[in-house]
Amino acid sequence: MAGMSQTQGQLIEAALELLAERLPPGWSVERAEGQGAGSGEGDALFTFNSQFSGTFGSVIVEARPSFAAADVERLLGGLTRRLREASGDRPILLVSEFLSSRTRELLAEEDISYLDLTGNTRLVMRNPPMFVETAGADRRPRSSTSRRSAGVSGVEAGRVIRFLAEIEPPYGVIDIEKQTGISRGYVSRILDRLADEALIRREPRGPVEEADWPAMLRLRGQSVDLFGVNTMRGFVAPNGARGAFEALATSKVAPRVVVTGSFAAVQTAPVAAPALLVLYLKPQGGLPYFDEIQSKLGLLPTDEGADVVLLWPPNDRVVEDTRPVDRVELVNLPQLVVDCLGGSGRMPAEGEALIEWMQQNPETWRWKSLADYRERARR
Repeated sequence: MAGMSQTQGQLIEAALELLAERLPPGWSVERAEGQGAGSGEGDALFTFNSQFSGTFGSVIVEARPSFAAADVERLLGGLTRRLREASGDRPILLVSEFLSSRTRELLAEEDISYLDLTGNTRLVMRNPPMFVETAGADRRPRSSTSRRSAGVSGVEAGRVIRFLAEIEPPYGVIDIEKQTGISRGYVSRILDRLADEALIRREPRGPVEEADWPAMLRLRGQSVDLFGVNTMRGFVAPNGARGAFEALATSKVAPRVVVTGSFAAVQTAPVAAPALLVLYLKPQGGLPYFDEIQSKLGLLPTDEGADVVLLWPPNDRVVEDTRPVDRVELVNLPQLVVDCLGGSGRMPAEGEALIEWMQQNPETWRWKSLADYRERARR
């Protein structure tokens, strides 16, 4: 394996073994001798044979122990072109220890096949025709030697992502620290993770120049569970969820709760009639006051079949910058997207509908600059 690191060689052998297990019956795969190893034609060549038809095909293998979404653009910047020029009709197969869902999506868009050691596989061949797709892990294994950075499921990560979604760049780490109160070291780690996922664009140690807020909110929503990260209680409303929502506007508890989920989403991007009312309790006094809200809204506790859910959020930021609609407060739009994507039933579809509406109407919710945002804060 001259010209190739031991890690690359081990990765190729492991990928070959995994791929063999995923092929259709009657197919086999082997590594062609003398191919790759810095030859300019990829790191290896895998050949496929069918015992039934006698047909065969091959793919050029590019081995990257560590590979993130941001690397897709760099891969396309010249290496892929050279590989495609050398390969003719041969597909390119990117193998790595782990590929995030965002990375896999971008590779598929560029017609690059992939395989990671957790089992995520997508192999597309036209001659002979073959399509193999299997699912592995969506999170990086703890034992992986690939680069790691802060995740996006934590409370502080959520605050940074909301900042990036709500305010158009440019701005730097210190700007984000000042506005969110989160240490610059942690902000830097979050930005590194988002840059790896090609969700923001910035030069090393430079300011954020672009932010793909729809993809960021999707990543955040997929990483949290609305009914898992918040302390919750389920109830049944005697007059149904719709009746409880309509009664909320004239109730004494209206100033103490914030609506999220389906009843908030339908106000902006209706998908279907909402059936579950989800209310955040504003963190006042430090302790949840479920009993008080339950009593004043006339709710009945239940362990199953709830049509009203009360949530105690992990931090105040979740219920900041709310939107008043008909004397009821609704969560901020980016927060609503994350909540819906992290919810159940048809809530993820409502989250996607919200993203589409927000893309068409950015002027109604997104600040055009950090200066505009600061000016609003001073009022």
